[in-house]
Amino acid sequence: MTNYQRGYRLELLAKRELIARGYYVVRSAGSHGACDLIGLNKESILLIQVGTEGAKDEQDFELLRRVPAPPSAIREMWIWVPREGWRVARL
Repeated sequence: MTNYQRGYRLELLAKRELIARGYYVVRSAGSHGACDLIGLNKESILLIQVGTEGAKDEQDFELLRRVPAPPSAIREMWIWVPREGWRVARL
């Protein structure tokens, strides 16, 4: 499985999780940008970068911090850890 395929599967997994939590989710397909997923509901806007443990670094966090968004937007890094599940870091 390629890195792209692995990332795609993780993004879909995260998307399903967000939908189950009541969010409308937009996926930035094929993007190499700062946000993989954008989640919207009546109370919040989530800007999410998805990855695996060890695959994301400080540069990825900084790119997500720089995304123009309303002050109320929440920026999160969702890291998949095998046998544990999602580790979420809010920026």
